[in-house]
Amino acid sequence: MSQDSIILMIKGLFVLMALGALYLVALRPLVRLLREKPDIELLTPTLPDRLVEEEELQIPEKLGTGPNRQQMLEAAKADPRNTAMMVSRWLKEKK
Repeated sequence: MSQDSIILMIKGLFVLMALGALYLVALRPLVRLLREKPDIELLTPTLPDRLVEEEELQIPEKLGTGPNRQQMLEAAKADPRNTAMMVSRWLKEKK
């Protein structure tokens, strides 16, 4: 074996080791992460238990025309994600 062929084999060995390390460190965890189904409960906002159990939302009884207080509470409880977005938008406008 000549010196050039030994150097070529060593380079090939390093390339194979680098590809193996890339597979173990990056590709394998990425594929595992993509195969998992996301936990929907972690993605949806929730109200603190203290607020839900101890306090009621302070919504006036009469607002003029439109839905009454009970209808607004039911709509807010039915779609918490939309309610959270509306409240955050409202708070940004108040600043």
